Amino acid sequence: MAAFQLQDTHQVLLSIGVEDAAGNPVPAPPDWPAPIWDKADVNNAVTITAGTDHYSALVAANGPLGSVQVQVMGGPNNSLRGIFDLDVIASEATTILVNAGASELKPAPAAPAAPVV
Repeated sequence: MAAFQLQDTHQVLLSIGVEDAAGNPVPAPPDWPAPIWDKADVNNAVTITAGTDHYSALVAANGPLGSVQVQVMGGPNNSLRGIFDLDVIASEATTILVNAGASELKPAPAAPAAPVV
């Protein structure tokens, strides 16, 4: 599955659910500790802010581009893990930059042409 693409000027709300061994949705037992959100992000490309219920989190791009793995640990003793891969990509162009090369000596002026008689 391809990673989710998040533009460098955007944010996305992630949420988690719980499934049984057969893949059926089930409610999280009330005695489970709150899930813990974390990330593997070498470029500091995103910030994760957990929701008050801890079952959702806002992931906001910080500006740098890069691949990020959002990780959620939960369940008994936080022994269950969910992983969400995303790539922070460049947004649309908004500026034109003008760059200069190295300055150099201009060529000597050409000698004047001889008069025609």
